[in-house]
Amino acid sequence: MKKILLVEDNKLLRTSLEKGLVAVGYELETAENGAEGLKKAMEMGNELGIIISDIMMPIVDGYQMLKEIRINTILKDLPFIFLSAIADLDNLEKARELKVTDYLIKENISIERLDELIKKYI
Repeated sequence: MKKILLVEDNKLLRTSLEKGLVAVGYELETAENGAEGLKKAMEMGNELGIIISDIMMPIVDGYQMLKEIRINTILKDLPFIFLSAIADLDNLEKARELKVTDYLIKENISIERLDELIKKYI
């Protein structure tokens, strides 16, 4: 099974999602910002099945990370799900322009919902 890359700067949420996803059988790597996420995505290459990422993060945000992923020849078609605390149309439109696969609002996140989306896109 391909691995998941979870990129989230909130340590509590990152740890909680990681534990939940491992509990339902996924292998994953985590990163705390987009720069670290990009580095790990490049290292993982074809082992990577999906990226789940926050948008607002220090150093490199989720938008910039997605932009870089979409121009990488190996990773360009990789499913990419944004997690956001903000549910506004501008963010959603910007994410769509960058060819995000899906977009979840953090307050609606559950392991069950993530599991459904991962199975749908991998």
